[in-house]
Amino acid sequence: MDITTIGKRLRAVRESSGFTQEHVARYLGV
Repeated sequence: MDITTIGKRLRAVRESSGFTQEHVARYLGV
């Protein structure tokens, strides 16, 4: 998967779900 696609998808998820970067990082297991 392209890094740009991942970024766009994460941004969409954050905006729609109100996720913070912490939640995203935890979700990705980073």
